[in-house]
Amino acid sequence: MACSSIAKLLCNSSSRILCWRSGIHSNRSGIQGFRCIKSHIQKRCFVSSSSPLLEIERDPSNQEIVIMRMNNGPVNALDGQFIQVLADGIKNVEADESCRGLILTSALPKVFSAGLDLTYLYESSHQEVKAYFTEFQNLCAAIFNSRLFTLAAVNGHAPAGGCVLTLPVEYRMMREGDFTIGLTEVPLNLAVMKWIGLFLSYITGPMTAERLLLTGKLLKPEQALNVGLIDQVVNGDELLPKSINIATQCLLVPDYSRRVTKARLREDTLAAFVNNMDLFSTQFA
Repeated sequence: MACSSIAKLLCNSSSRILCWRSGIHSNRSGIQGFRCIKSHIQKRCFVSSSSPLLEIERDPSNQEIVIMRMNNGPVNALDGQFIQVLADGIKNVEADESCRGLILTSALPKVFSAGLDLTYLYESSHQEVKAYFTEFQNLCAAIFNSRLFTLAAVNGHAPAGGCVLTLPVEYRMMREGDFTIGLTEVPLNLAVMKWIGLFLSYITGPMTAERLLLTGKLLKPEQALNVGLIDQVVNGDELLPKSINIATQCLLVPDYSRRVTKARLREDTLAAFVNNMDLFSTQFA
């Protein structure tokens, strides 16, 4: 597909994610909130990922916490297949009521995720590009609206889409060192999709989010901490143990009240996310 065709598609097309408002009623949850999914998920036993692109395991010290390591070398580029693998992995964990926490990290030593696979986009058809952005938005919405406690253990570089992948979680911990994180779209002459701004504003506040998006700067871990993009910076060897400790502490409260309160607090932002999706507002110059 020609670059000009993709540019026209991204600029002039729009769509809406398949969303529905559901009430989940059970003795454990009673949660009512937005759910962005493609199908009903039946409760089943938790199983590890069958894909080599994603390593999934329970924490040996706390079986309620699941560690998910991205392994799409060399840089965890978010191509269509990998996005689907991530979405399926999260759905599997969500479907097991014995799982209460999810830590997302990378199996690669210096890269969390390099973001969207632009080569894949340029080589894809109209329908493939449309499906790609729909799946990425579905993935981010599912993480944001998850019943699980979610934490991103950022163990390396996280530019652009890699940074976006950290926005829907509840807590972001980053490894100290010569690594960067940030949203670099504007300097590349790409207009940022509004839903990304909504998620960033939820974390940092609107004015800080605006500055981060309009400058498009990549931030060192301490800089990201100072603006609220990251919650904690730790030594590399301590990243996973401290992530597990944070998850454990956050799960000490009763599951029902935590889940219901989280759903209520995030409901307005999720509603704005659904109402302001513009799948192809990104502009490729």
